[in-house]
Amino acid sequence: ILGGGIVLAMQKKKDAGPSADAAKQTSAAEKPFSDLGADRFAHKASSESDKPAPFSGAGALDLESNETWKKALALAAEGEALWQQVSDAKTDNDRTALNEVGRKAKEKFDAAFSSTALLEEELLEKHGDSSPSVRSMVKTRSQWVKRLDWLLKHTGR
Repeated sequence: ILGGGIVLAMQKKKDAGPSADAAKQTSAAEKPFSDLGADRFAHKASSESDKPAPFSGAGALDLESNETWKKALALAAEGEALWQQVSDAKTDNDRTALNEVGRKAKEKFDAAFSSTALLEEELLEKHGDSSPSVRSMVKTRSQWVKRLDWLLKHTGR
């Protein structure tokens, strides 16, 4: 009895022909976003702050004149020279020199990195990460962290 009911229901669907729902679906397929309205996609600036600012050289950042950054670069340069000595000591398998010079290099890189943390934060907030000077500073500080990481892995505490 159940099977006969299913067959009868399928037969009725075939006899009814295309329904109004099928006609609506075909017209919707021709215009997929017609029910949303054109004004939904129109962009309207709600205020002057939404408009992009034109490029200008005004407010350009000059890191080379910043005293904190200059001191940190000098410390990092000393640390880089010491790091070269440490990597040579590592190649020569001289653990004493590796640990002694490595400790000094860690101190230099750590001092340079720590002294510029607040500066980086302030400049990122003020200029954003799209500023070439800020990106350069972030890249330089990242290099210092990589050196510190290497020194922490290969030298004694």
